[in-house]
Amino acid sequence: MLRHFLGNLQLVNHSLPFTEDNRRARLEFGRHYGIPSPLIDFSYSPYVATFFAFNGVRPYDVDPSDQCAICCVNMFAVAGVWSRTITKGFDGQVDGKKFTDEHNRFMYEVDDLFQVGYPPNILKFIPSPASWNRRMRRQLGCFLYDSLDYGVLD
Repeated sequence: MLRHFLGNLQLVNHSLPFTEDNRRARLEFGRHYGIPSPLIDFSYSPYVATFFAFNGVRPYDVDPSDQCAICCVNMFAVAGVWSRTITKGFDGQVDGKKFTDEHNRFMYEVDDLFQVGYPPNILKFIPSPASWNRRMRRQLGCFLYDSLDYGVLD
């Protein structure tokens, strides 16, 4: 779907703000134009989150079933659960060094994530958008890359 979207943009001579071989950029760009993506975007700002939660809500045409929500996510806690889950051995024990390495990889290492493709079955925090992505930078945005297959989880 993403490839088709970007191909159609080229057909109408729309120039992309990134190089075509940048996989992460393709995901970010598509995500903000409605293309399904394994990126979930968040904002560090409660004000930006409030704007997006209430954008389009008008007091004169509110239905009692209309609801909105703002979710607050503790990425350090998510990193801890993820790291504990994937570093647990067959005996149920967690190796402290492997846990720390995975926790740091989840929180801080981004550069080589999409080097080979779009890795399946991982969670990964991306603390800031790409430099060309001014829209997300203004929104104080960040991403969670979620390519887990929830159909096979226990």
